Amino acid sequence: EKEGIAFMELALQAMKINGGSEECVTAEYEAYLTELNLIDYNPGELTLEQAVDRFRKSMTQVKRSVIIELSSLLYADKEIDSKEMRWIYCLSDEFKMDRTETERLVMWSKDFCDFMAVGLMYINAKS
Repeated sequence: EKEGIAFMELALQAMKINGGSEECVTAEYEAYLTELNLIDYNPGELTLEQAVDRFRKSMTQVKRSVIIELSSLLYADKEIDSKEMRWIYCLSDEFKMDRTETERLVMWSKDFCDFMAVGLMYINAKS
């Protein structure tokens, strides 16, 4: 639960980079609340620094998952711009992750989102 709350705070910060009012980003955020069973969560419980601190001692796999999920959130509008990428790099630096690895995780997230969109297109296509 502590990491879930920290993740939601990081997601809120990610959404604020470019305004966060886009419908697709908000839908992604609400899906995370449901997935983490934090429906009654009250945003703003932690500062950015406190949220990052909750992950400092986490396993590398958890930190990678956070980068992947936040990259997917940022890519909900089909673009990760330079401000968003700088934010992801700063976060991965805080996690003591290599930038090359971070680039791979971001690229994988984007590719996976695109792959899912194509799959959904085929599933929903009328025959």
